[in-house]
Amino acid sequence: MYKINPLFVVISGAIISLHCGAPNIFATFSSDIQADLKFSDTFISILTSFGMIGLYFTIFPAGWANDRVGPRISSTIGGICCGVGYFLMSYQSSHAGIFIMYLIASFGIGTSFICSLGSSGLVSRPDLIGVSISCVGAALSLSIAYYVQVLKVFTKAVECKSTDCWRWKLRFIGILTFVVLTFFSLFLAPKPKPKSKIKSTNKNIESEKVETGEESKEEEKEEEEESSQENVEVLNTENDSDLEKGPLLKVNQKNDIQFNIPQITFKQSLLLLKTRSFWILFFAYFVGVASGIFVLGSSNIIWSEYRSGDNESDISNSITIFSIFNCLAGVLGGVIGDYFKKKKINRNKYYSIICFIIMIDFIILCIVHEHHHHTHTYDYVYLFFTSFLGLSFGTSLTITPTIVSELYGTKNFGIIFGYLQISSSVAAVITPIIDTKIHDRYSLLPIMIFFAIAQLLCSVLLFFFMDYSADTMDKITKSYVKIEQQKNESSGTD
Repeated sequence: MYKINPLFVVISGAIISLHCGAPNIFATFSSDIQADLKFSDTFISILTSFGMIGLYFTIFPAGWANDRVGPRISSTIGGICCGVGYFLMSYQSSHAGIFIMYLIASFGIGTSFICSLGSSGLVSRPDLIGVSISCVGAALSLSIAYYVQVLKVFTKAVECKSTDCWRWKLRFIGILTFVVLTFFSLFLAPKPKPKSKIKSTNKNIESEKVETGEESKEEEKEEEEESSQENVEVLNTENDSDLEKGPLLKVNQKNDIQFNIPQITFKQSLLLLKTRSFWILFFAYFVGVASGIFVLGSSNIIWSEYRSGDNESDISNSITIFSIFNCLAGVLGGVIGDYFKKKKINRNKYYSIICFIIMIDFIILCIVHEHHHHTHTYDYVYLFFTSFLGLSFGTSLTITPTIVSELYGTKNFGIIFGYLQISSSVAAVITPIIDTKIHDRYSLLPIMIFFAIAQLLCSVLLFFFMDYSADTMDKITKSYVKIEQQKNESSGTD
């Protein structure tokens, strides 16, 4: 049982998430590392890309640890890896040393981030699960601006030399992340109590065969009553002395599928690859993250093509406003998504509407980009709609984990979201490369047209083809038992 206030769990998760954006800030002083250690442009690009891979792709194994070990222990281990990795990285001068330490730090951050998301979903009441997860996602959106300001203050206080300043920044980030991540990880949710878990043993298969019998029905009824009683016991803030009162909990959760779906095995989770809704969500997540990376990773290209001259202020303003829209999208996505759920409207409909709005945004950018007249009005319009793409990025980062919790169960959040994070990892790596290649050969217009078409396709798929009821893990686990039963029967016949 959770022995802490659920509201404090969400706050702790948001604080952890705020400090998980360290890999995103690495680019601000990577040039100092390059100048001091005489590294090539290629190595710095590879280092930055693999840092992002470490942040996103590690969420797959970290998701498994989150489900099996629990968010509290997993996030603590992640905080230790992150802090130690950054701190030891500051003492490295070789390619291998810098590379390995940076990967360790990024893996640690990715682990803590998914645990903060998963923990918020575990303790949240059903009608506020979107708000809980979006608060954690929105904190990650603010991490870039947070680290920029913190490092500015630190640099002035230390008064370090230009050649050694990057080493002091890494040490500071290492100590900061170690203290914050390990401390606030202690307030995350522990490992959830296991409920019924579907296994592929002959005993379970035989029980499935007599599913229609009276004895089976009585056992099923007893299990349902025990499950309901367990939910009430865990979630009753008035009668349980181990659980503090909190506004994020609700006593009656027995009808909410995300809290009743049992934990699945890795083999069972592979059945997701046969479901339509998973691949729709996979594609939508890829497009949403890629649209955000388009602004974050290609701002210099975007503004250099729009107009010549010094665009440093334009880039800075664009990223700042982008971060604001990113954060707002995260918070509003949770609030509006919960409102949709109360009205019996699934969250994929809201996701679809956002994709359609972003499609219009890209069309406007195409028009302004090709027919601008270098007037202040066009400049402001271009700045606004470029920054407005943060709406896509923020929505994808917050509503996707919420959909995963609702569709596949909170106890399976880690491993399922880990699958989806493969798409964001690919988007983070290939988007800047493809943008640069297309821009060098043609212009930015084909890229914007592609994103407009992709967002429209996502909107149509999410709205018309994604089924919340058809692809739940409850049905997937039952189909898994049938598959194992057929295999057992065929082997018995042989």
